[in-house]
Amino acid sequence: MKILFVCTGNTCRSSMAEGIAKALLKEKKMNGIEILSAGTMALPGSPASEFAVNALKSMDIDISNHKATLVDKELLDEVDLILTMTKSHYYYVLQLAPEAEKKLFTLGEYAGVGSDIPDPIGQPLEVYEACAAVLKQMISLALNKIADELEENENSGYAENDEDLAKDENSARDGENKDKNSTENKDENRTASSIIDIK
Repeated sequence: MKILFVCTGNTCRSSMAEGIAKALLKEKKMNGIEILSAGTMALPGSPASEFAVNALKSMDIDISNHKATLVDKELLDEVDLILTMTKSHYYYVLQLAPEAEKKLFTLGEYAGVGSDIPDPIGQPLEVYEACAAVLKQMISLALNKIADELEENENSGYAENDEDLAKDENSARDGENKDKNSTENKDENRTASSIIDIK
């Protein structure tokens, strides 16, 4: 499964979201999920902002090697879930890839909080730290939701397999009964023939 976080420049909010999500996946021991981020107006290759890097340092998360990525249709097609920082990012992505609507949400909406995450660019470090704290809370809720959905799908798959096994067992029993009835019918026919011959 691939999750994409989207903001504007991919140097502040979504870069922090990517770093936080990766750390939370390890903490929650969730495997098989890849985290990506991109920006609607990103300059490809740009590093995360200095304050974004410093804000996550206090969480023991290193995003100093982050490189910005520009959102494009190919990337949107590749991922399974798209989480935007604001409703304006949501509509940008929707316009770029209308077919992605079913897998597109704002982060707040998906986490069940429902609020946009303001851009901290140009603000002091404290604002970035507050933004990072909100992101961590929302992403944790989002990952819990994903874990529940994956478990539900897995259990549903087990139930379907159990149904298939039951059908196979019933078919096998039906086959055995048919063979048994066929054998009994043949025996009865032989017996009847023997009686006729004797008469």
